[in-house]
Amino acid sequence: MTSTAKKIQTVGPGMYLRGEVDYDAIDAVNFSTLKYAAKSPLAYFHRMNNPKASTIPQLRGTASHTAILEPERLDSDYAIFAGKVRNGKVWDAFEAENAHRKIIKQGELDQALRMQRAVRSMPCADAYLSDGHAEVTLVWVDDVTGLLCKGRVDYVKGDDAIVDLKGTGDASEVSFARETGRQKYHVQAAFYLDGYTTLFPMAHPESVLIAVEYSEPHDVAPYVIDADSLEAGRRIYRACLDRIAHCREERRWPGVANGSVQTLRLPAYEMMEEDGDVELTVDGESIAF
Repeated sequence: MTSTAKKIQTVGPGMYLRGEVDYDAIDAVNFSTLKYAAKSPLAYFHRMNNPKASTIPQLRGTASHTAILEPERLDSDYAIFAGKVRNGKVWDAFEAENAHRKIIKQGELDQALRMQRAVRSMPCADAYLSDGHAEVTLVWVDDVTGLLCKGRVDYVKGDDAIVDLKGTGDASEVSFARETGRQKYHVQAAFYLDGYTTLFPMAHPESVLIAVEYSEPHDVAPYVIDADSLEAGRRIYRACLDRIAHCREERRWPGVANGSVQTLRLPAYEMMEEDGDVELTVDGESIAF
């Protein structure tokens, strides 16, 4: 963490970091790897040592975050590639010339700016992204396991709200609730919230997700995560931290079978009833028997 020592502000037992921070250089548990421990310690250990390369959709998401939260950084952080494909000599030369910038196409920048206008033009969404700090790095010690943890929060609105922007295909409540459960957004929210309140014990911020659709008209929906959903997320991340702490102590990272033979039982919806017809679909054809 010495590489960021001149760029940080120490607060209480941990750190609340603003501005340019070498986030990857901070040796701490973060959510993007923590979540793999829910599958197995082996999955976590592998991801920790083999970070995923950024994909084109992730790059588009990053561009929209920058446009919405830090538009002043677009010119310095992004280069616009006018070519048709991201390979070949022209691409290689452009990539070399812009080694310290993220490369996007004009259409991707235009999409990010449309999403920016959609979010900022909705007063109740814009209010959550005002009078606070964007791209805040939190570093704290988990008081149960003693593990050093970190999180990069999209926006901290004082002690009022911890805000995360989420691009989505469908911002409607039912669809986005399903996506939240599937992508474990509530687990991430609980992790960040508890990190913040570890640093600032007297604070009681809301956890807010601002969903913005990728496609036009880029509908926007701000959601406050309810207490029950946060508690469900807390149970998951706590179990993951406990698992990581135990495996570090044992210096052993087992997979899903933990070295033993397991019993396989189908989920209830796959079990055949004793009475009545059973209908299966095979190669698009429905078969009843």
